[in-house]
Amino acid sequence: MTGVVGVDIGGTKTAVGTLGQLLGVWPTPDSGPALVELIQAALEGSGAALSRLGVCVAGRVDPERGTTRAANLPSLVGFPLRDALHAALRVPVTLVNDADAAALAEHRAGSARGARASVFVTVSTGIGAAYVSGSGALRGAHGQAMELGHLPSPGAHGPCHCGRQGCLELVASGSAINRALRVRLNRPGAAPAELAALAAAGEPGVQEVLHAAGHALGVALLPVCLTLDPDVIVIGGGATLAYGDRLLDPVRGALRDALQPWPGPDVRPACLGVQAGVTGAALAAMDAAPVAAR
Repeated sequence: MTGVVGVDIGGTKTAVGTLGQLLGVWPTPDSGPALVELIQAALEGSGAALSRLGVCVAGRVDPERGTTRAANLPSLVGFPLRDALHAALRVPVTLVNDADAAALAEHRAGSARGARASVFVTVSTGIGAAYVSGSGALRGAHGQAMELGHLPSPGAHGPCHCGRQGCLELVASGSAINRALRVRLNRPGAAPAELAALAAAGEPGVQEVLHAAGHALGVALLPVCLTLDPDVIVIGGGATLAYGDRLLDPVRGALRDALQPWPGPDVRPACLGVQAGVTGAALAAMDAAPVAAR
């Protein structure tokens, strides 16, 4: 469908694009109105035709009200994002969870293409997950199905930004991995790119941190596999891009050990990168009958 644009709003960056082209990536503003202004300016500056907009956002989404309960984006909690974008752009707007959007993209056009059922996990600022089958992404009654990052995890201590205690995100998100690496390597000011370079160079201590995070994620995927039985699990996000099989191999090993004697899914890296969110948001906009602005 021509004129369909997708927006991927993350905890630190916002990407805008079409099904075939990334139009740009910008730092995510710290308020809802500023975010609407950014998206409007990005679309006007690109000259892209616009007939329908799909928006995916980190955290739980209320598709009926067009709002988000995004733990990683507290400034958007309760903000009428869908309706504000509709008012600014005058086109139908569809709002979905970012993991649901990326899962849809990877299932239809990425690493899970051809799978009967797939799970997508993004390991980035937080941890998001989604399950996709022939009927689309599983959303649940409250828009919070597959909130994998907020399952309790052994070894996770302290409060999570969601308000709960001991969530998986505290030990296996990209943010948690980077924090643990800074401590382990005694590099408190190291940027994520520097940490990834040290991992690639085989810096001692890196693999212990990645193994702990990957093992925790693999164990958390056990109940997902036993209840939903996907044939493919796709893992993406910034941490996967940075650490690759150094992170994924511990996931595979932990899940394989936990599942025995049950057969398990094929665990693959995502292949669409930053394009996954915008592609999935655009696909969701094409699929959905948009809810009228209130």
